[in-house]
Amino acid sequence: MRRGARKASVRTDMDKIEQMLTGFEEDMPAIQLHELVDQLDCGEEEDPLSGLGQPPPAVDGVLAAESFWEVLQKAELTALRDLLVFTGLREELPQLLREKVTVLAPTNKALAQLSEATRKDTRLLRQIVFAHICSGRSSLEEMQRKNCAVAMAGQTHAVYTEGGQHNVGTARLGRTDFEFSGGVVHEVHSVLLVVQLLADCHVEQV
Repeated sequence: MRRGARKASVRTDMDKIEQMLTGFEEDMPAIQLHELVDQLDCGEEEDPLSGLGQPPPAVDGVLAAESFWEVLQKAELTALRDLLVFTGLREELPQLLREKVTVLAPTNKALAQLSEATRKDTRLLRQIVFAHICSGRSSLEEMQRKNCAVAMAGQTHAVYTEGGQHNVGTARLGRTDFEFSGGVVHEVHSVLLVVQLLADCHVEQV
């Protein structure tokens, strides 16, 4: 498929997704996703010290999980804690956090916007969680420099500033740079798009 045709297809499907996401944002109208299509290419410059074949430093997963849990409690992101318990991911955190990560943590109010059917779907909820955990530790400044954050679920969230407001993917960023031993947490004010929604709309990554 030609690139122009692919982008047209993506924009059509993005319009469908926008309709599905109406009301997900806490206090802002849904972001116009078709405006982000051209930003999905991260434009990340190569670190001159990267590519040396060295594995990432190992992290004590158990300590990282405990540290992460404490940060969520102190930041009052209790709905995410409840979600991790419900999906069984609380027990899996030591394994997930053996390498540095960046967590895009939805607020309690944002998670409360999920439909009742979604809240009962453990498989979909796990996908939602993985859409909010990105490989590697990235502060807000580092994400802005890269122009993106790549989630464990596979999608690339564009990082951009609009009207003085910092955004990642379809969400507005809130409080940022909550450090824990296994990485960093950034608060987001809506639930990000998940792979299943994109798959249902047959969106191609461009």
